[in-house]
Amino acid sequence: MAFVSLLRLVTYICVVLIKLEDFRLINAYVAFVDGEYRVDAERYLNELAFWASKLALSSDHVMLFTRYQMFDVQPDKRVFGRSYNGFVCDSYYKTSVIKSADYFLTVNVAAHELGHNLGADHDGEDNATACRADDQFIMAPKAPTFNLFEPYSRHPYIFSNCSVKAFKDTLKDKMCLRNVGVPYDNEEWNGIIKTMPGQVYSLDQQCELIKGPGSRFCG
Repeated sequence: MAFVSLLRLVTYICVVLIKLEDFRLINAYVAFVDGEYRVDAERYLNELAFWASKLALSSDHVMLFTRYQMFDVQPDKRVFGRSYNGFVCDSYYKTSVIKSADYFLTVNVAAHELGHNLGADHDGEDNATACRADDQFIMAPKAPTFNLFEPYSRHPYIFSNCSVKAFKDTLKDKMCLRNVGVPYDNEEWNGIIKTMPGQVYSLDQQCELIKGPGSRFCG
């Protein structure tokens, strides 16, 4: 998985799956709200970090995909992901938790949380005030809009200049990303990189997945 503006980095970043593991939630707080179970995102992330730190696994980042809906502080405040900021390659805090949702939202949330672990703040906040949240790059505070009756996000698959600068600042003193990861499944990996993500589905198929049956690309 590689996003357009990452090409501006001195080091090209390529995300490679090196191992699959099952993680069982044990101690995180679970609440039942509006007919669904919801998990405290912060505790979930902490528990994952502890578990990952015990693995005999050389990795730069550990990402968990879960079907649980997560919440932030209060059970009625839903969130789709959580990550530690700037701790990629750390032995403990190199983790993120992602709510597995629909086709496109899950991909964006995963990229967003990985962006945090690489050191990026939300656009328009903290060290990224030079970039506008309304421009809706990957690190915008709100998840991208892919709903049928709402406007489409402007830059859902691109990191802003602020994010790229943060990546450079985080990685300038880290050597861990310079080694080439060995894919979990070489045959699967070769099949994935043979076809770019936007070529798996035609433009019309992507429109239908985002906006509903009968939608067509008109650009």
